[in-house]
Amino acid sequence: MNPEPHSLRDRLGGALVRLGILIFLVAGIWSFVLDLSLISNDFGFWALLGSFLLAPLTLVVAPWYAGFVAHNWWAVVLGYGGGTLALILIFAGSRVGDGHA
Repeated sequence: MNPEPHSLRDRLGGALVRLGILIFLVAGIWSFVLDLSLISNDFGFWALLGSFLLAPLTLVVAPWYAGFVAHNWWAVVLGYGGGTLALILIFAGSRVGDGHA
């Protein structure tokens, strides 16, 4: 009773989903570290601690602060661009893997 081998579409779909998840995690963590670094340099330890505790708010607001005030747009590119790319890959992988493409 061997399970049926996966088709190429299923493998490709699974690979795209895994790649999307990996990009989502790496880009999100990298953006968060950049945000915390900027907050630490500009506002000190207590602001860093507060930003860490309020991580969702930090992920939304701090990249835009970094872009407009410090002219460092990498946090926006990583946070929003990486998240968008990851979601596109996850969606495409789930559609391909299920045979809906």
